[in-house]
Amino acid sequence: MSRFARAMPVLYVEPWVRTRQIRTGSVGFRRLVGGLAAPSRRCTQSGVHVLTSPPHRPVAQSGRFHRASVRRWAGWVARHAAAVGIRRPVLWVSQPGMKSIVGKLDEVLSIYHIVDEYAGYTGHDESRRAALVAAEDQMLDAVDLSIVVSDALLEAKRGAGRQIFVVPNAVDYPAFAAASDRGEEPADLAAIPKPRVGYTGLVGVRLDLGLIGAMAAEQPDTQFVFVGDVDRRECEEALSLLEGRDNVHFLGRKPASAVPDYVAGLDVGLLPYRLNLETRHISPLKLYEYLAAGKPVVSTPIPAALPFSDTISIAEKPEEFSGAVIRAMASDSARLREERQQLARRNTWDDRVAAIGSIIHEALDAPAGLRSAAGEGLS
Repeated sequence: MSRFARAMPVLYVEPWVRTRQIRTGSVGFRRLVGGLAAPSRRCTQSGVHVLTSPPHRPVAQSGRFHRASVRRWAGWVARHAAAVGIRRPVLWVSQPGMKSIVGKLDEVLSIYHIVDEYAGYTGHDESRRAALVAAEDQMLDAVDLSIVVSDALLEAKRGAGRQIFVVPNAVDYPAFAAASDRGEEPADLAAIPKPRVGYTGLVGVRLDLGLIGAMAAEQPDTQFVFVGDVDRRECEEALSLLEGRDNVHFLGRKPASAVPDYVAGLDVGLLPYRLNLETRHISPLKLYEYLAAGKPVVSTPIPAALPFSDTISIAEKPEEFSGAVIRAMASDSARLREERQQLARRNTWDDRVAAIGSIIHEALDAPAGLRSAAGEGLS
């Protein structure tokens, strides 16, 4: 969105607050009162306008109150969109439960952007999964077009009359390449001896924690570093075992701007995913980020990794994965680092925005290139 903001006004709207959150107390009195005075809209350094949905404009879950509250919320969004120069937006939706907003903003085009198989997320029971699938089917049929990040998602979301385009995730190449050249390690990472292999992103049941534990036991002199939030649901015991190992380190969440320096400080980047509903459909950002930093990559055989098998190592069983990590460290070279970075340079966010811009303008039957005329923008 920061790249679209170079050519047109962009309003990024944070999710609405539900009446249920207020009723159950998950949105407290202090936040409710504070929301009355807090400014709703701010402009980031990148030029993207961010609109925070206040708790005093909640949206009901269902029924006639849902329709009325959505209309009220949409009117509020439309007023803020007009204030930044957007009157007939391209509506860009990324949550399956927001189908009711489609058509409410006088949009010229509606897009549903799918970055994961949401029904595969941790913590969903069968009832919740079924509700997500139903909501997503309604969304896919309601919008003008959809964008998915992987071929697996394309296959899963096909349907009569649906226009769906594959645009994979990508990388901010200059940030990761510069961090690799700079070689300035954050203090908590610098305190960990080398060699270091690691992973950046959400740590939880999506990872093969048993595989990681087996590698850590087999390679006691290799340090295993994890940067990101930890979700303990459904994997408490496996995480506890890892936390008990001297050569496994959990550094927690870091600002996005700091992540390139952490990746640059690794010797190997890992994609140690389990194969399940969620990971069969992902397009992992970290794959491109590791490559942009010139790092060797070792992955389990998730579908998103297979097209890169000429450049990265793919292994499944613990002994195979561990051996691939050892070989990756031993065989690394300046030539291989350059080859990885060349591949990353072909997968940047600038490339993806150009592809999405072409999709939008074909749908609008407009000339190639992003429109910057007054009144057109993304919301």
